[in-house]
Amino acid sequence: PLDGSYALKNDIDASLTATWNSGKGFKPIGTPEAPFTGEFDGRGFAVKGLTVKRPDENGVGLFGAASDGTLENLRLTMAAIQGTNQVGALAGGVYGYGLVRNCSAGGNVSGQDDVGGLIGSLSGRVEKSYALCSVAGHVNVGGLSGRVQGGFVSACFANGAVAGNMQVGGLVGYLIPVPRYYSDGCVSEPDWSSAEGGQAVACTASGRVEGIIDVGGLVGFNDRGTVKACYSMADVTGVGAVGGLVGSNP
Repeated sequence: PLDGSYALKNDIDASLTATWNSGKGFKPIGTPEAPFTGEFDGRGFAVKGLTVKRPDENGVGLFGAASDGTLENLRLTMAAIQGTNQVGALAGGVYGYGLVRNCSAGGNVSGQDDVGGLIGSLSGRVEKSYALCSVAGHVNVGGLSGRVQGGFVSACFANGAVAGNMQVGGLVGYLIPVPRYYSDGCVSEPDWSSAEGGQAVACTASGRVEGIIDVGGLVGFNDRGTVKACYSMADVTGVGAVGGLVGSNP
């Protein structure tokens, strides 16, 4: 069940997944509509050679989507992941109170929007994790996570080749907190002064980052988010709004 507790007891050679489901590979665990809500402990073991080739699907990765659960102590190596939106080697999306801890990914990840080496879209929390991936997409593309919306990233790093068009970062493509809303009785307005999440703390990025606009060595577009005690050593190339640490920081 999607709310169960699971643990690995050894490494897994998943290279045969390239031949599964008429070439589509592994079917992700959970979907954006029915996410994984349980606990998964890799116990430090590795899944090698996972293939998920679903270019017409959203929520693509080992886990398609996880919400309010925990994914920890898992290594993915030589992964080949392809989807449309919300694409990451470990998870297409991690939402709610979802936690990713002590996880890593290596391989190739590609999609359209919200594409990351480890996690495509994050509103939960990821800590002490890293990605060593080649990542390609269009909008919101990051070495670790493509979009962090209200999420927290701490003590993480990414090293790889990241390429996209807009909002492309060595660690995170697009970083934004979630505001609280107040009402004057007629109209609800966002209160950004009390916004939550949208934080990258004690993180690093290296490798190569290429894009067109909003391209940063660490974060492509920082939309009122918090970047603290972070640095980047990535080579960054773009046309407009390009920065060694952050591309755009309005």
